[in-house]
Amino acid sequence: MHLAQLAHLLIFIWLICLMFQVGLSVTVTQILASCQEARVLMRGLVVNLCLVPLFGFGLLLLFKAESLLSVGFLIAICFSGAPMGPAFTGFARGDVPFAIGLMVLLAFLTPLISPAVLSLLMGFLTKSQKIEIDYVQIVTPIFVGQFLPLGMGLTVNSLTPGCAGKVLAPVKMINKFLMLAVCVLVVATEYKTLKIFGIKAAIGIPALFAASAIAGWWLGGPGKGKRKAVMFNTTIRNASVALVIASGNFPGTPALAATFAYSLFSAVGTVLLIFLVRKTCDVTG
Repeated sequence: MHLAQLAHLLIFIWLICLMFQVGLSVTVTQILASCQEARVLMRGLVVNLCLVPLFGFGLLLLFKAESLLSVGFLIAICFSGAPMGPAFTGFARGDVPFAIGLMVLLAFLTPLISPAVLSLLMGFLTKSQKIEIDYVQIVTPIFVGQFLPLGMGLTVNSLTPGCAGKVLAPVKMINKFLMLAVCVLVVATEYKTLKIFGIKAAIGIPALFAASAIAGWWLGGPGKGKRKAVMFNTTIRNASVALVIASGNFPGTPALAATFAYSLFSAVGTVLLIFLVRKTCDVTG
């Protein structure tokens, strides 16, 4: 098995384990409670599923990025519902129950909406170079790797919460190991293409991250707790889903390198943002 194939398999296993962990960590009651905040919830869904992809699309048009790089960045930014969103919200003293509800809803809606958004935006960016992407090959691993394990985790947590609590700790440990292994393997297989990024990427990636953070904070109000919940669910993109799609459709190309680069930056940037928001904004309000 080649390194690229091993990386794709490991990423897919990581996605399944992450979503199972999310299901074990939340309850249906928490999800339903978040739905009571319908207006804020709707704004959180809009900024994640629509505005962030449009921001990225605008920057790619502005910088006239090469086609495969554009595709990779679009894959990275179109898919939301990252399992780390609620954890980051908790570190920043935000509204964790609301963050969990928003994240779970994004995880369920992403397979339905994001592939269509990706295909639409990609069509505009790659007119000069025909790049075909298998829609079924996008949707199938999302449903199998995201939707089903999430549902299984929720079911286990609802029927046997004691068992879910016992299983959660080892699952978290496995996910930490898988995350490290995925990063090492992707760098090992894509280190040559990672060298292609220049000044445009150095400007565009932070600009998109900043726009995502501002939009999430602005649309997450009123109340700092919910602003933080929406912002951290927005800045951190769903790297596991994005990497499954990129490694399955564009292995060994700049597209996978671009997906990995923005996913890594969004994770590191969100961690740094936590300390900034945690210190400068109070919890209440």
